[in-house]
Amino acid sequence: MIPLSYIDRDPARARLDRNLVDKANETAGQVVEWNAPTTPGTEFVIRHPEFNKRVIDFQLVGQDSAGILYRSSPGKWTKGYSFFKYSGAGGLLRVRIR
Repeated sequence: MIPLSYIDRDPARARLDRNLVDKANETAGQVVEWNAPTTPGTEFVIRHPEFNKRVIDFQLVGQDSAGILYRSSPGKWTKGYSFFKYSGAGGLLRVRIR
């Protein structure tokens, strides 16, 4: 989430501004951190219950070890869980989901 905010003293404009900020944050997505399995190619789940919607896109934005993150079992994805595999061996992954 991008920490966007806007203050306007007019209540009518303030609500419009809040809607725009919420939409921008929704479009940008949310970054979650997760530890990858130590065995390459092992399926694992990233939990994101606070996101409260099914992930439609993801981007690896940071990692502790070299590897490629790819989706796994997309038919099992829900509003709170997404399944992935990682070709690297362990390490912390930072993944932007939207």
